[in-house]
Formats: sequence, C-alpha cells, structure tokens
Amino acid sequence: MKSGKVCGILFIALFWVNQLLVAQVITGTISGTVQDSTGAVIPGAVITIRNADTGITRNVTTGAAGRFLAPQLALGNYEITAESAGFQTVVRSGINLTMGREAVVDFTMQVGAVAERITVTGEAPLIETTSSTVSGLINETQMRELPLNARSYEQLALLEPNVFLQRNTTRATNIGLGAPISSGGMRTTFNYFVVDGVDAMDVSNNTPGSAAGQLMGVETLREFRVITNNAPAQYGRAMGAVIDVSSRSGTNELHGTVFEFLRNNAVDARSFFDRETAPLKRNQFGFVLGGPIKHDKAFFFGSYEALRTRLTDIRQLIIPTPEAKLGKLGTRTVTVNPAVLPYLKVYPVPDKDLGDGFGQVAQNFPSQTRQDFFTGRTDFQHTDNTSYFVRFNYDKVNKTSPRVGANVLPWEENLLSDNYMIILAETRLLSPQWVNEFRAGFVRSSTRSTSFVVGDSDPLAALKFPCCVGAPIIQLGATSFQAASIQLAAVGSTGRQFENYTGNHFQYADNLSYVRGNHSVKLGAILERFQDNLGNPTESLFYQYPSTYQLQSLEELITGRPRSFSGTIVPSARGNSGRQWLYGLYFQDDWRVLRNLTLNLGLRYEWASN
Repeated sequence: MKSGKVCGILFIALFWVNQLLVAQVITGTISGTVQDSTGAVIPGAVITIRNADTGITRNVTTGAAGRFLAPQLALGNYEITAESAGFQTVVRSGINLTMGREAVVDFTMQVGAVAERITVTGEAPLIETTSSTVSGLINETQMRELPLNARSYEQLALLEPNVFLQRNTTRATNIGLGAPISSGGMRTTFNYFVVDGVDAMDVSNNTPGSAAGQLMGVETLREFRVITNNAPAQYGRAMGAVIDVSSRSGTNELHGTVFEFLRNNAVDARSFFDRETAPLKRNQFGFVLGGPIKHDKAFFFGSYEALRTRLTDIRQLIIPTPEAKLGKLGTRTVTVNPAVLPYLKVYPVPDKDLGDGFGQVAQNFPSQTRQDFFTGRTDFQHTDNTSYFVRFNYDKVNKTSPRVGANVLPWEENLLSDNYMIILAETRLLSPQWVNEFRAGFVRSSTRSTSFVVGDSDPLAALKFPCCVGAPIIQLGATSFQAASIQLAAVGSTGRQFENYTGNHFQYADNLSYVRGNHSVKLGAILERFQDNLGNPTESLFYQYPSTYQLQSLEELITGRPRSFSGTIVPSARGNSGRQWLYGLYFQDDWRVLRNLTLNLGLRYEWASN
C-alpha cells in the first residue's frame, strides 16, 4: 500500500477516536547528516540512539542524502553511534535532549574497519536552527536552585521576555486560584498549561493552582518550556503563552531526596504600619524516590510533598473612640440613635486616639494552610518498538483565612481544593520512518469555599440598621462606612457563602510522525470533553451579597442617618453547568530545503460544540 493511502487511513481513524486531547511536545528529536572526510554523504549508515539513563535504544538509517532523523524521543542524556561498512565507527556522547528540541548531531566518518571506534564527547550546538518558535526552557537546575517563594514553579515562567504577572487580578473560586500570567498582552485565560501532554487548565480555564495559590511539585519535574510566539500547528487553543511541562521518571540507578524548607518571621522585616513583625511559620517538606523495577525495561518514580503555613495578619483598623460612642465628637455633642448602639458595642477600645472621635486599633487575623501533594509514575519498555508510561498525581489543600477587608469581626473563609490527574501513554515505532504516540488523560479540579463567623453565631445577624426616611428596614449583611477621608472599619459580614466549582476533562491524543527524505511530517486529530459544574444548586447555594451604607461623617453613623444604601435584599440561588466537546485536526511539515534553511509549515483546524 502506498504511503499516501496509509496516511489517509490513519488520519480518518484518528478522527473517529472518542475523546482526544490537544497534542503537545514533551519529547525531543535528534537529527543529523553522515558524511566522509571529503564531504560526500554516506547513505545507508546505521545510527544507534541510546538513552544513557534508561538504556533504551532506537535504530535508524541514513537516507539517500545521508540524513537521519529520530522523532518522539524521551528526554534525557543520549549516546549516538554511527556505523557503515568500510568506515570507522563514530560515537557521540553527552547529548542532552530537552523538550521540543531538535538536537542536530552530524558525523564525519574516516575510512577504516568498523571495529575501530572514535568517541567524541560533547554537547550538540544549542542554537535552534530548525525551528521558528520563540520559546524558553526552564531546566532542572533553575527549578531546584533558584529561590522560589513556597516553591511554586510557575513563577519561573516570568523569566521569559514578554511574560508577566497581573498582580491586581483577583484570585477566587469562580475565576481561578492559579497565578494570573499574561503573555504578549493577552488575557490570563488565553494561556495553555499542559503537563506530560495533558491539558491541565482548571475549571475556570485559567492557570492551574490549588487553594494555596501555587503549584507544587518542583522536585517531580524535569523541565518545562514557555512558548510565547509562533507555536507549531500541533498546539491549539492558546493565544497567549504555552507552558509545556515534563515530569521526571525513574532510571537504571536508584535516586532519592529528602527535603525540608523552613521560613518564619525571625528574619522578616516589619511592615511600615506595624509595630512588630507579623507571626509566620512555614514548613515545606517531603521526599522523592526513583529507580529501576527491571534493568533497561521498567522504572518507577514517586514523591510526597507537604506545606504547613501559620500566618497572622496584623491589620490597623479605624474605629470610634469610647467618647464618640456616647455622642461626643470633639467639641460637639450629638444624640446617639438607640438602633446604632448594638453596632457601636462591636467596636473594641482603640489603642490610639486620632482625634474628632476616631481611634485606631491593631487586630490579629490568623490564617492556616495545609497542603499535601502526591505523585507516582511508572515507565515500561515492552519491546524494542513499544513503550508505555502511566502517571498519577493528587493535590489536596485546606486553607482557612480572614475575609478580605477591614472588618472588626473575625469572619473567615474556608477554602478547599482537590485536584487529580491521570495520564496513560504509548509510543510505538511502526517502522524506521513511522512513529505513533497515543495519550489518554483525565483531569479533575474541584474548589469549594465557605464563609463563616468565628464562634457560634454572628452577633449582628438579627440586627437592623435604620435607613433613610421612607425606606424600609433592611436586614444587615455588611456595612462599610466612608467618613470624610477616613475608612471606618466595617461591622457585619460579607454574607454566608457556599461555592463549589468542579470540572472533569476527559482527554485522548494520537500523534503520527513520518520521516522521508528532507521532510519531517506530523499529523493528528483531537477531541476533548468538558464537564463543568459551577456553583452546584443541589447543595442549597445561596448568596447574601453585602449591604453597604455610605456616610460622609462619623456623626451620620452615631445618629443613624446614612446618605445612601445599596445591596441585595433577597438572597438568590446561583448555579450553572456545561457540557462541551472540542474537536480538531492538524498537519505540519518541517521541510529542510537546504542545510541552512528549514521551512516550518503547518495547518490546524479546531471547533467546539455549544
């Protein structure tokens, strides 16, 4: 059967595969040219490519132009051997293959017996001469030796040009808890984050992140690449950056690490407005272990990492003085509205008198974070032409922290997240020219939050505040007082709140690579299933949005006559869900026109259901 018909049949078969994933690059390629001492090319030379870490090998032969190409290779250190009748054997070692890289390794062979060997140790040129993609690689050394706050590795993506963190973007359950990264001026939801070829975006289509607001697993990763422009056709969806992550695997040698990182307030600087440094204790500890199950055949890798944080936030609150609660505002006296007295009693005694009835008090708001992160991976070389790997990770976080805002009552938010990821992959060498890679994945991200008052009940839940003349008496949810140019601390809550955002992604991918002459062709089909549940109404989700009274002076608070009121009177249920399919096809060809000219050609088409 002709190669064109084979390509067409496989392409149609991939199209009907149920539930596929967008293709990614978590492998590398080794290519080169073999010639003799006069510069004449040597066709039919046997090239043996051996992974020095696992002992796994692949054999290819040079074509009529003396060129060889081996795509879809696992990342790692390689040794390459070139053999041809009538020539001495040449060995190149020390070739480090990284994500998406095409390492160009050329050979010049001398006339002699095959048994004679010439060994050359040294890295291939690191300058990319076969790709027009603009990207940067973050390697193991950078991830593990650069200082990272809480060891959240996505921060290193900010080292790349034109990539920055949108610091003013709010992180919440409904818009994502991961780092809001922007690339090329695009929105933070326009990026694409993948781990071992599986779409890892959270249910809000943002950078994945836990309730702790970070990504664990620095010790479990080999490297990741940040593509900022001109991504190949095999990448889809992203208009911003593509962050492609590759995990570590076991090798023929047993390796392990035990670690603990400690940070506390002993060496912290005091905030400008604080009298002392805020109490802080952060412990981050765990271990990794990897090694052989069977030499040159099967390998394992596993890890556990934990985070324990205890932080106390010291906030300076503006409150009424005891004299102001009696109606004495500096040189004048006003009548205290009896309906306001229960709220005035909530305010504590100030530490400092600011004058005109205002005081200041420092109040502690403690928070705690507990995170546990597990990873397991197994690699298996079934035959010389077929290999598999399976990877699983689980991330669980429970974080309790004070609600945002200066509130005299210690309202807290309990934020929980559970994230799962399962990946299955097969790489099959169909022939020296054809390589097929199949991947299946399941990702589940779930975030839940609950707001509650510390203690048995909210002391203000049943109280009412007098509004303007002619307006109804309204149940108080929360109050925020703007008196002159001073922000008075609020009393009341931001409303009891229950949120649940859960998403399931079922994913598969199949990528087919074909090498012929100066062409390196890759094609695939995609299909991804989204099952999103945002604010599940079956759990009686009700929101009572904060009510706000606007005042121009402390006198208006004492007398109970605000200027305006805004808020939601009737609580309402919220909840929605979505089911969607994403389909796509792609084709790309890296055509080496000349030794110093390669064209990266590609076409991609994808569409989504309603």
